Amino acid sequence: MQGAGSSSSALSADDQIKRILRAANHFDMLRLTRPHADLMDQPVWEVSPDEVHRAFRRLSLCCHPDKSSHPDAPRAFEALKKAKACLAAPLDRDDYLLEFIRNQKTSWEGNWSSAGVASESRQRA
Repeated sequence: MQGAGSSSSALSADDQIKRILRAANHFDMLRLTRPHADLMDQPVWEVSPDEVHRAFRRLSLCCHPDKSSHPDAPRAFEALKKAKACLAAPLDRDDYLLEFIRNQKTSWEGNWSSAGVASESRQRA
């Protein structure tokens, strides 16, 4: 996954807006590292609120409605604002991290079953 200092300047504003709108989650949208689970299945994400703010500022330059005439710029800017607000507020961030880790675990164990069902089947085996 790309870090906060990746080559976003190499992409055109059009490509950056498309990338923001296609992002699957807030981490990909802001181009921050994804969290991972520790041994207790608790999320570990070592990104400071300042790093979230810097990533938002860097990306918002390409899609701010006052600076871009791209038709999707307002939508991309709103998505960035939503992602920043979620990851900057401690309670919202904690909920989002837990849900992200839970979804990653379910996805890894198979989309056809929930994480709980997969865990029970492992214990029975």
